[in-house]
Order: sequence, then C-alpha cells, then structure tokens
Amino acid sequence: MRILISKYWKNFKKTIIGKDGKKKIVKDGKKFEELIKNILDLEYGKNRWKDTGETWDGSRDFEWRTHDSYKWAECKNYSSNISLNVISNTLVMAMIDFADEILIFSYSKIKGPTLKKLIQFADISQKTLKIYADESLEEIILIHMAELKDDFFSDFPMDTIANRFLAPYVSCNILSDPITAYTMDMDLGSIPKKPSKINFDSILCLSILIYNQSVKDISITIELDWKETENHFRVFDPKEERIIHFKLAANSTIIKKIYFETIIYKNKLKYPSVVVSSGDFQKKYAFGFTKCSWIGECVLQGSSYKKIKEDFQAKVLNLNFFQGINIYGTSGTGKSRLLKECENIALGNGYRVIRFCINKKNNTPNFLQKMITEFICTLYDIPNMEEYIQSSDSSTLNDIYKMILTLKSTQIEQQYLSTTVIPIVCRKLMQTKCYISFDNLQYYPNQFIIFLNDVVENLLLTNQHCKSRMGFSFNTDYIYNQDECMDFYSYLVSNKNRLQNVKLEGFSTNGEARVFFNQLLPNANIDTIYIDKIMDTANKNPFYIKSYLEQLEIEGILVRRDDYYVIPSYKYSEFKKKLSHIPENISETVKNRWEYYLSENEKDTSLKILSLLHIFQYLNSEIIEEFCLSKSLINELCKYHFLKFREENEIIYFFEHDLTEKYFSQTFFPLCKYAFISVPSSLMIDDYWYSRLADIVYDRSIELDVCKKLIAKEIPYKIGYEFYTLLIKYILTQIHSLNDLKKYLKILITICSNTRESYGTEASITLYKKIVGKVITDFAEYQADKDWAWVMISYCNLLYEHNQYNEAIDNINDLLSYWPEENICPNNAIIYGYMYNRLHVYHRAMESQVTSKSLVWLEKSENLKKNVELPELMFLNLIDRGYCNYDCFSSRKKVLQYWEEACRIYENNDIITKKPNYYYAKICVQLLTGTLKNALVTINKGIKVIETKEEGTYYYTYFKQRYLLCLIACSLLKPPIKNTNQIMKYFIEVEDLNYILKGRMGYSIHWLKSIFSFFTNQYLDSILCIQSAIDSLLQNQKKTFRDIYLAQLYDNAKYFMAKAMIDIDFSMNLKQLNNQVLIQNLRKIIQMSDLDCLNLVSSHEATGILQTADHKISFPVL
Repeated sequence: MRILISKYWKNFKKTIIGKDGKKKIVKDGKKFEELIKNILDLEYGKNRWKDTGETWDGSRDFEWRTHDSYKWAECKNYSSNISLNVISNTLVMAMIDFADEILIFSYSKIKGPTLKKLIQFADISQKTLKIYADESLEEIILIHMAELKDDFFSDFPMDTIANRFLAPYVSCNILSDPITAYTMDMDLGSIPKKPSKINFDSILCLSILIYNQSVKDISITIELDWKETENHFRVFDPKEERIIHFKLAANSTIIKKIYFETIIYKNKLKYPSVVVSSGDFQKKYAFGFTKCSWIGECVLQGSSYKKIKEDFQAKVLNLNFFQGINIYGTSGTGKSRLLKECENIALGNGYRVIRFCINKKNNTPNFLQKMITEFICTLYDIPNMEEYIQSSDSSTLNDIYKMILTLKSTQIEQQYLSTTVIPIVCRKLMQTKCYISFDNLQYYPNQFIIFLNDVVENLLLTNQHCKSRMGFSFNTDYIYNQDECMDFYSYLVSNKNRLQNVKLEGFSTNGEARVFFNQLLPNANIDTIYIDKIMDTANKNPFYIKSYLEQLEIEGILVRRDDYYVIPSYKYSEFKKKLSHIPENISETVKNRWEYYLSENEKDTSLKILSLLHIFQYLNSEIIEEFCLSKSLINELCKYHFLKFREENEIIYFFEHDLTEKYFSQTFFPLCKYAFISVPSSLMIDDYWYSRLADIVYDRSIELDVCKKLIAKEIPYKIGYEFYTLLIKYILTQIHSLNDLKKYLKILITICSNTRESYGTEASITLYKKIVGKVITDFAEYQADKDWAWVMISYCNLLYEHNQYNEAIDNINDLLSYWPEENICPNNAIIYGYMYNRLHVYHRAMESQVTSKSLVWLEKSENLKKNVELPELMFLNLIDRGYCNYDCFSSRKKVLQYWEEACRIYENNDIITKKPNYYYAKICVQLLTGTLKNALVTINKGIKVIETKEEGTYYYTYFKQRYLLCLIACSLLKPPIKNTNQIMKYFIEVEDLNYILKGRMGYSIHWLKSIFSFFTNQYLDSILCIQSAIDSLLQNQKKTFRDIYLAQLYDNAKYFMAKAMIDIDFSMNLKQLNNQVLIQNLRKIIQMSDLDCLNLVSSHEATGILQTADHKISFPVL
C-alpha cells in the first residue's frame, strides 16, 4: 500500500506467548475481520452480512443470503503475497455451496499467477468475483476513512487522502484447441502467452483476462489489429473482429474470449495484435509469428456439404427444442471434418462448444465413472475437487456434489443413473446454451453410450424449451455388432424429425469432387477426363483424393505451396503418366508410400512404432521414452503422412487416419506383435492389454481361468481380432492331448463366437479354420464326438453365410464319414438330422430350381422322425420345405401348409431355441393370409424377444432386419399408405442393418422401396429401385428361384411404367438404367398407346407368392 503504510496498521497487531514462552507480536486476524465487516456494512447496508464463525477449513468469514442470491466474503491478513493454496478452500467451498458472488479481502498483494487462476476460476464457474487486495483494499478503506478512522486508523491524517486511478490488471494469451472438454482437476495452470506451433485448420482463442482494481466502474475498449493477418484467420463472430466496448464493475473480473481459426496454410502465420485501454491506461500485445504445420484437411466443398451446413444452422441451432446432428459413414468420407465444421458454426452462433473425443475403447478401472464425472463437471463448469468434497460433511453438500461423490465412490448402477444423474444433467442442458460434440462414438465405453442414449432420449421426449445441442459421429466400419453403440446409432438414425441425420459417402458428384481437387491443386490446367478418372477410382472419397496427392508429393512430382500443390513444369508429363496408373484403392496409395519410405528407413523399428501406436492409440513422451523409440523415425513417419501430431502440453502422435491404421493392421497382421521387438527390460508402462499381449507373445504360462477371464472382458476394438488370433495360436500350442482339447474347446469356440459378434463372419471363419485344422491333423478320432459335431455344424453355417457352399458341403461330408448311418440312435439322431438338413440347405443355395440333389438330404432328415420324436428338427425341416416351394403364386398353398404345420409343432412343444424363427414363420403365414393386424402384433412380440440378445448380437441383427422387412411389407400390402414417415424410418434402419450383414437382403430392400415409391407417386424412383433390386439379386450368391424373382421384378416394372403413363403422362430416359432386359421391357411400354397401357394395367396379374390384395404387385422374399 502506498498511503496506508505499515505504521497505520498498528491496531491490527497483538502480543502472544509463543511455545518457547517468549512474547511475540503477530497480526490480529479478528481485528482485520472487524474492519472488513464494517466495510461490508458501509457498502451493502448494516447487518446484512453475518459472521460465519469457525468453519472446518476456515474457508469463509461472512455470508449474505437473500431469496435469489448468496454472497461470501473471505478475509486474509497476511504480510506476504498470497498464493492460490491460501484461498483454494474458499473457491472449493463456494462451488460446493453454490455461492453466487465471492469477495476476497487481502492485506497483501495477490501474485500474478494466482490472480490469473482466480480470474479463470470465476470464468469457468460463472461466479462473480470481487477482489480487494493491497492497493485496491487501500482505496476502499480511504473512501470510508471518516467512518473507520476512530476504531481502526486513529493515527491516520485525513489530509493525506487524494483521488487516484488504479489501472486495470490485464493479461492476454492465445489458446490452442480451446473447446476440448474440461479436464478433471483443479490445476488451471499457467498458460503460455501463445502457441509456438499450430496446425492448419486449428481453432484458436484470444483470451483477455481483465481485473478492475478500482472501486469505480470503468469502460474497457479492446482493439484488434488484423492488418497483416487478414488472410490468415477468420473470426467466428464478426462483431468481435475489430473493436469491443464494455463496462466492468468495480473490483470485478472478466475474461473476453474471441474465437478464430486458420484459413490458409503458410510456414509462418502472424497473430493479430491487441490493444486494451481504459481512460489514460493502454496496454498493447504483439504476439508476432507462429509456425504452422500442415496436418489439417481442406474444407469440404460441394453443394451437398454446403446444404448439410445450411441445414445444421437452420434446423439444429435456430430452433427452440433439443436438436442434434448425427454424422455417419465409412472411413475417409469426412465425418470428423464435418463435425468440426459444425462446431465452428455453433461457436459463431454464440454456443459454448465442448468436444469429447477418445481414440479407443478404454477398460481401465473406473473409466466409466471418470467419463460421466467429467461430462457433469464440464457441463456444470466446475473443477473436480474430490479431496475437498470427501473431507466435507456430506450433509452440507448440494445435489451436484453429492452426485459426483457417489459416482466416484461406488460402482455405477443403471438405476442410479436413470433416477438421479440423468434428470440433473438434462435440467442443466435445457438451461445452458452449449453444443456438445461426440466424435467417433464407436470407441466410447458401452455404459457411457447407454448413459448418453438415455440423456438424448429424455431430451427428445420433452416438449420444453432447450438451449443445448449435440453432435455425434460414427464410423460404420467399426460399429459392427457393438450392441450398445449399434442401438444408440439406430435410435439416432430413426429420429429424423428432431435430428439431422447425415450419411456421408464422399462427394455426391464428380463436380463436387473436382472442386475439392482444384482446391488442393489449383491452376493445374488438367483435362477434366483425367480428374474424373481420379474421382471415379477414389469413389469420390475426400481422404483418397488427398492421400493420392500426398503420394505424388512424396514422389517429387508435386510441390507443396502453403495450403495447395503445384506441378513444376518439368514434371508435367510425368504427372500425366501417373494419371494413367492411378491406384485402385486407398490401400494401394498407402502401400506405395510405404515402399518409398522403406527405401530410406528401417522396417522393423518403424513397425514397432506403428504397432505401439496401434495398441495405445497415441504416442506421448512417456511411451516414446519408455520404449526407446526413435524420434527421427517418428518424424519421418509424419513426413510420409502415416502419422500426425497434436501439440498440447506436449506433442502427441496419432495415425494420420483410420484408413492408414487399417492398412498396416491388415498388411502386417497381427500388427500388435511388432510392439515386442527389442523391448527394454526396465519397462514401467502399466497398460492392461499391452501386458496381456506380452504374456501371449512371450509364451508365459496362462492358466485356464485366466483365459476365461480374458475372453469375458471387453477388448479394445482395434486390437481385438489380433488379440483373439494370437490367443488362439497360443492355446493351440498348449494342446498336447485329447484331454487338453476338451479342456480348452469351449474357450476356443467362445473366442470364435466373440469374433463373429465383433468382427464378422469372415474373421470368425479364419479362427475356426485354425481349430479345425488342429483337430483333423492331431485328433482325427475326436470327429466322432458329439461336442465336435456341433462345432462343425456351427462352422459350416458360417461358411454358408459367407457363400462358401462347396466348402461347407465338403466339411459336413467329411464329418459324416465318422458318423455312419448304422450308428443312428435316439441319443444322436438330432445330430444326424442337423447334418442332413444343412446339406440340403447348402445344396439348395446353388440350385436355380430345387432338385433331388438337395431334396434327398431333406428327406433323410425328415425320415429320422420315424425312429425318435424330434420336434426341433421337424420344425426346421418344415420351414425349409416351405422355402423349397417359395417361387410363385401357384405354390402359395404348399408354403402355407408347411409353415402352418411348423408353427403348430412349435406351439405344442415350445422349442425355446427356435423362438425367433417361430415368430418369423408365423408373421409370414399372417402376411400370406392377409391377417395384417395379427402380423403387426406378432412382429412386435418377435422384436421384444430378440431385444434380450440372449443368442448374441449377430442373431439379433439378423432377425431384427427380417422383422423390419415384414413390418414394411405389412404397411405396403394394403394401400393407400398412411404412415409414410414411419416407413421411411424403417427403411433407414433396415438398410443400416443390411450394411452390417454384408448386404444379404439388399434385393428385398430395394424391391420394397420400389413398391413404396410407386405408392407415393415417385414413379422414377420406383423404376430406379427395381434396377437396384435386379443388380443386388444378380450379385447374390444364392441361385434358388433367382430367375423367377427377376421375372417378377420385370413384371412389376412394366406395371409401374404403364400405370405412371396413364396417371401423369410419365416418361423417362432409359439411359439411366443398365439392365438390358429391363430396358427392353420398358421401351415396349413407352411405345404403347394410352389404350394399350390401360389394357395392360387392367389385365396384369402378379405372380409372386406374396402380393397386394388387388393381385397387381409381387413382393420379395422377406
């Protein structure tokens, strides 16, 4: 203090007897509190502030409660400058007790770093903070000196008081990546003045901290100078681009945040300069230059992307109810980039943006609790202050902190989340204008997905005003049979009214892709024929286009200039030659780059780096140092665009793209094993799955119980298949006898089942083959065992699903050589029956018409009922009898006869394992007999049964698709259609399920879509959908009745065309079609007179088994 120097504070000292028995003069804290109480009374009115007395941690001295506010005052009478730990308890307890305003009175100065953290705290927690410290405290005392002099400053000469201006405290920083979710600790940290290195397309925040030290309100002006940087950055809010004026209350704090992003790439970019002024005070900040790295992506161009962003602005951000955007698609189509652009749009519209992103499934203990706690702490703007909360009396905590304490101290129960956590979270979301972004949801913990699903469902069901919005992205390459993730994804996709669902498949036209290409390679003067060739080969995938140009850069054919490429004149002819030999897919471009890389770098050491990155999903300084990784090689991998990095508190490395990682994980399968090349003996890394992989690779003895625990755990998706492969290989090396085989068989088959659930049929077949090969080679006699017979039947069913019919037949025939017919008895008849039935099904799939070659096996299976009652087998055989006759309308009675009998057998015997099959058969019977209301009831029953997922996710997905197809057919069989929006939702869901099932029912979906389009008067779409159905049917490996189904599609097309020509004088360009038979049939219709069309429509009769009530339109097999 400059005026109230120490000699005037003698009344604030007292004498005490120390532990040594001697007298000591110390500061009198109680006297200081009396002074502050008097100041509070003078400022706010007498007796409003109450003394809180002694508290458990001395965290407050005075409080003032009203019906709508709660204020705290804290007194600190220290000689030395105050650090944060001196007042941290006050901040913590203010959060816990929801104080609205905090006043800090300090005799000594508050240090700069501490002051910054206090201001940041106030900003994060949205509290009003007033600070009276040192000269600021002196100023308010001097204002009230007349009232305070007698009691506290009796020696102070009144003529010393003079008016003066205390300049505001200002600190200015530029923050990189300012919208990542709040971290779960209280260390708000000292922030560097500016990032020394940024990435192209970085989002930055100019953060200006201001503390008004004066007891008077002041006017603040912030001027931004973009003169030398206008082409470098874009400000999200144009109102903040040049000059900002505002008032700042006495002794108050504020942080002004101005968001901007890089819009061009240059090696060096210049930051804007800032001038903060108030009256005569002025402070200038010149941040100078920063280095810029090219790891960003170009803005996605084209009318379709533009339309998505316009719809996001209009339909998601600007409406009153909860809205969101769900972006999904395969790798490389621009999902993360588009989600990021949506974040930018939200920032520009005044939303606080919070981004959550994790790179792998994390199964560490309490990870779910940490994620949900972080979500809540971020949403409520509160730091995670666990040690303070746990030290306090729980009866004093408010609901939010009680909830956080519960989440941290116990295993989370779904009931607790539903009844306590979710209502509190939803209430806050409805009140807070924020946009929360969840990228790559396929990597999030399953329980967090369930939690998020419940939150979204609650928000969608409410009709109240909601300020928050959400964005989601899914990579559909990685959601295959992840139960909770798939459920949430399907739920979002089905909510078209309140959610903007965007399926990205790359650019929609060559024109859009050309715009993107020209952005990367402007002024190249390349013939559009060449560009279109690149676009067609790249399937208009943005990542492929970018990746191909990066390859040409590495080969020295292109040169980077800032954010684009140029072709040197002497390389132009070489460039044109390259356009004649474009890699067929993204893997080829990565392969070419890898070959170039290996010409200069060592292979195994590089694969070790890639393997560790594959396991951990990031490389930080700790991992690099622990594994003694070469930083120069890591930089080389970045140079060749295999890796990218992000600079946070340290540089963290990631794969350039999922597709890059996919190439290495497939080419060097299993990639995980390379992590164990030359591992240091003193390794300290504690990662569960790395340790388990090490056990397998190093052939450490793994007990049976450990194997069981391993396969019961949720394995990180990206390394799961590799882990299962290595585990099976390890287990097979431990099997030396038949007893060993029997001991491990269940585990081996469980691994194969888990693999099918998560990675699909083909991956599961690969693992099955290893087991089958071991048994056939080493334990051939075991093939006569019942357990092994069931394993082989399951394996052959997978081969059938994967269209490997001959191999399935060969395997069953080989198995039958160990099961001679003379050995049939009641105890094993069911196994024989299944083997015969499967041989029938496999043979039938290869026949265009059902012949004796397949029927002989069905008859052998049926004949077993003469020896023993086998209701399950009888049910199965009757269903297949129905399929043997599912060709045309004349066979309808036979199909009904077989399927009705199958349903009766089930109902009389309650065959639990076939319950979904029973419901499907019953639905088909009801559709064929026209009892559509009953069919709807049965469909809903069937869906409820499979939703338990007791038989696994694949089983659920298969029958869910079948039931939905029946549901669509049920809606279309009796026009006019009333629930078009609901049917469209069903189509979206069934197409997504079909993607997971590798397109098995594609022709049925397109067939039904053609009927739907016809009934909704979209005649062109109805014909185009028939073309798609024909294409899909011709690609289907199953031949049974294919020609008959094609004829039914051609008949539908003729009827649709003739009806359209009558109704609206319809015509179409037949060049839009590619099937010659379809073109010829439609050309004949087009050439008909109106009368001939009318006659065709009236006389037309459908030939399909399932058809509309007027017998005009054939339906597909469902």
